[in-house]
Amino acid sequence: IGFWPFVPIEEQWEIGVLNEGEFSWDIKINVLKDVPIDIRQTCIMLLPGYTHWDAGEGRQGEFPKEFTKDYDIMPYRSWYGDAKELSVKAKDYPEIVFSQDIDSNLKALIENTDNIYNARLILFQKTNEGILKEGNYPVFKGKIKIKV
Repeated sequence: IGFWPFVPIEEQWEIGVLNEGEFSWDIKINVLKDVPIDIRQTCIMLLPGYTHWDAGEGRQGEFPKEFTKDYDIMPYRSWYGDAKELSVKAKDYPEIVFSQDIDSNLKALIENTDNIYNARLILFQKTNEGILKEGNYPVFKGKIKIKV
């Protein structure tokens, strides 16, 4: 269980091994007192050597080569929309497939970070949460596959 000193939330991760190179990831939060939440994200941060992304149904492309200096990541966003599975490929790295549970209704996002991290992000998010009342909430349930 993880917590933040100035945010009244505890976060619990359950990670399991499903098969060789395949992992389950289940995230839940315990809200200790009412708290405003704008965006909840579950991300995988990857090396900048990953060059290609795929969001299924023919939606694919290349990551931008550059990274922002001012945390204005919008110009470095490659794709945003509805997808159950995201994948990334590179010449010298294994393919990574990140998927959300079939019952989840999160938006998918593919982007570069700023130049502090110089990384690729594939993530699922929920926006405009508003005030989360005290209690327990599921955040994310999905899988990560590493294809060698």
